[in-house]
Amino acid sequence: MKSLFGKLLFVLCMAIPFFSSAQNFKEKIYQKRDIVELESGEENEHIPLEIFAMKAPDSTRFYLSVGPLGVGDNVMQIHFDPLFELFLEIGETLSQTEETLYKIQDLYNQAEGTSIQLNGCLAVGYPNKEIEPVTITRKNFMVTKYLEFSVVRDGYIRATSVPKSDFNSLMLTYKLNRKRTLKEFKQ
Repeated sequence: MKSLFGKLLFVLCMAIPFFSSAQNFKEKIYQKRDIVELESGEENEHIPLEIFAMKAPDSTRFYLSVGPLGVGDNVMQIHFDPLFELFLEIGETLSQTEETLYKIQDLYNQAEGTSIQLNGCLAVGYPNKEIEPVTITRKNFMVTKYLEFSVVRDGYIRATSVPKSDFNSLMLTYKLNRKRTLKEFKQ
């Protein structure tokens, strides 16, 4: 019994510094505020699309998440990594965010092969500081227009695609929530 009590007391003593610093740790974590969230893809493939803001004590940044990326080349992508998501930086203000979103949406109406580059990162859960260029390319598959979001790493292409109909649904939902979003971010 004394042994069990001693072990319990030891664990509690070791946990005190963690719990006493938890308040300071919580203040350093950025807050993620969802603006729009929906799922894209076919029956078996559910790709999360999301527009959100990360609020830090001194600034706010807006991001577009296009979900996990596959690994492969220009012809074939194998999707096996459900943890890492591609986050695109789309602005520091709502006006910059809207301008970038409309620029991406307008790419669907451009000629096949047209591409633009934005900054983004491939990370687990939340965007991080490891920013790299993300290429967004307009492509066709039969009658479907889609955008391919890709990052080149170690000679391989990490990519995912978003059909025009799914991106239009994301934009429609964003427009419907715009008034609430403007209030929340006071811009």
